[in-house]
Amino acid sequence: MNHAARRFTALLKHPGFLTALLLALVIPPAVGKWLEEQLVVTPRTAALDRASSAAAASAAQAVADTVARWRARLTDFAGEPAALAALSMPATPQAAAGLRARFPEARAVQLVTRPDQLPLTDFLGRQLTRAVLAGSDYEVVAMKDDSQWRLRLAAPISFPGHPRGVALVDLPAELLASAVDSAAQSGKLILSQRVEADTSQAFLTLGSGDIAPAVARIPGAVDWQVTHMLSRPAAAAFEPPSGFRIMIVVGPWAFALGLLALIAARQWPRLAV
Repeated sequence: MNHAARRFTALLKHPGFLTALLLALVIPPAVGKWLEEQLVVTPRTAALDRASSAAAASAAQAVADTVARWRARLTDFAGEPAALAALSMPATPQAAAGLRARFPEARAVQLVTRPDQLPLTDFLGRQLTRAVLAGSDYEVVAMKDDSQWRLRLAAPISFPGHPRGVALVDLPAELLASAVDSAAQSGKLILSQRVEADTSQAFLTLGSGDIAPAVARIPGAVDWQVTHMLSRPAAAAFEPPSGFRIMIVVGPWAFALGLLALIAARQWPRLAV
């Protein structure tokens, strides 16, 4: 027993074994951290980014398709002879009846020939009317009214080829919720509108999440964008198996200790006691 103890003491003093022991204590944590970064963190981050970006792109396209369908309904009405005839009586209920029939879900519909036919407080309505009368073929903006968001559509009523008036439709912003519902199920989805060069304002928010934010522009609505963030349950689906993580942590230690044991075994018979 004393002989073995003396050999072990001699082993602990051997320079080669001490060097191997130091390396065995220092290298495994660094290697384990590097392996985790390369095999777990980086692939997981990339997968989360791809999933969130795909959801944002899908939601953006869904909103664009919905806006395009509204545009088709509005321009179909504006192209009818009855729409041009209705401009002669824009203040009467009969004038907007055809437009109301096209948009039964609308909060309000209007037909105007000049911006000043709208209230002074309706700044956006006047702005859209000017833009359409100046040649824009379609406008859509989000606007807040009495703490509620709504979407205003505007299209020209033209004859012959020149804008004579503007058809305006106000829709609840919540109508877009059904279009983006599938994307919102995997996290938080925000529809926002740019109000300045580097500032945007959210007009519809669904779900919850804070992981891997991704942004997608909405075709057909120049100032609109979608921001999507994965929820924690959705992100958990991209976690590697727990056994794989354990293998990454334990593997370098097992290799280092095995190498240390091999060195000790080779040095053991040569030790002078």
